[in-house]
Amino acid sequence: MKIRSLLCTSLLFAGLQAQAMDVDWDMREDCGLDSGYSVKFRSQAILITTQEGDLLRLENGQLLFNGESVPLSADARKALQAYEQAWHEVTPRALDLGIEALVAVEAVAEELSSAFAELDAEAATEMRTRLQTQLQQLRNALEKQRHQDELDEKALEKDIREAVENLLPTVMGDALRLGLKLAFTRDEAKIAAFEQRMEALEPALKARFDNPNAPFRQKVTRLCEQFHTIDQLESTLPLTLPNGQQLDVVRFKVD
Repeated sequence: MKIRSLLCTSLLFAGLQAQAMDVDWDMREDCGLDSGYSVKFRSQAILITTQEGDLLRLENGQLLFNGESVPLSADARKALQAYEQAWHEVTPRALDLGIEALVAVEAVAEELSSAFAELDAEAATEMRTRLQTQLQQLRNALEKQRHQDELDEKALEKDIREAVENLLPTVMGDALRLGLKLAFTRDEAKIAAFEQRMEALEPALKARFDNPNAPFRQKVTRLCEQFHTIDQLESTLPLTLPNGQQLDVVRFKVD
């Protein structure tokens, strides 16, 4: 009986680890972006390094290309201001997405710890306490970025990934330890209840992260729509860069 329970627990854990990797979210991949740019958001300026290594600076309707000011007509300046504003709107949308990822993981973990409280109240309390500490640390990191004078897109993506990547294995690690503990109790009823709760975790994760109507997925959709808006604005900008090319930072994969 012990061997069966240990094997079952290990297999469930392995399956849920794979599910956690599926949940891990990558902004560019999910939005179908195919561009090697990197962005730094400042309170006034936006710095964009393109895939070709050129540096663009957008600030109050002005454009610098590798430190050189780009001459703009009145129409181009007005269009560039709208383009610049569209980039500024990426920041709060991405931060909201990070917070929503935390909320979703927190909800799943709370469901799990509440279910485990029936099996082992002490283990469930330890799980909840450990998770709440990690959640608060990530919340603080995301909120700190909201108020920084400069926000690095890569750092922001890292914090959003950690909201899912680091928290789900913590939850599942605690669950595995509880499963191993129960395996040695010879309590068939508790072991069966544990297995049922573990099997219910995968659909709970999918409901929070994969369901198109879930808050997390809706925020992903709105952020991706923002990149389509930026791409559309780029395509209509009436300006040419000093290298003779049009501004083309945001690109999407071709199906």
